[in-house]
Amino acid sequence: MNYVVGLIKDYKRECLLLLCLLVGLMAYGIVKAGFWFGIVSIFVMYFLVGLYVFSNIQPREWEASVIFVLYLAAAVLVILCFSMVSMANENLFHGSLTSPALTREWDHYFFSASMFTSLGFSDFKPLTYEAQVFAVAQSLLGNAHGVSFILVMLGRKRWLGHSEHAVEPVSG
Repeated sequence: MNYVVGLIKDYKRECLLLLCLLVGLMAYGIVKAGFWFGIVSIFVMYFLVGLYVFSNIQPREWEASVIFVLYLAAAVLVILCFSMVSMANENLFHGSLTSPALTREWDHYFFSASMFTSLGFSDFKPLTYEAQVFAVAQSLLGNAHGVSFILVMLGRKRWLGHSEHAVEPVSG
């Protein structure tokens, strides 16, 4: 993994261009391909973006507000991707007597947001196996997203046991 991180650091622009291309292709696949491809694509996109960010970001204390905005933007984008998967596969999210169907775009977004943030199902209950897997996948990725935010806020130097104000040895 250190080799991959080293390559990403050495070729930041090329890796960012490749990442944007892959994310675009996967976003297209989320809408056009099947249910399982959509879920797997979201996880792969999240991993690739996370790998790029963790390889390049070195937050300082004053950057906390910027990182928080980026964290919120990433959460909204992931929730939108999950919403697109559920809208493209609307037949899997039918209602019952006790649970309404996801019929409007807002219903799909609201369901995805409540699952991603682990708030619960709200008024919607996943009835099919695929819808239940979808709900679990969103909850797992939402929790991982929260942990990632905490790790970034702690700072990479602190992960390795170094203080932010460590003094480099003077060579003579």
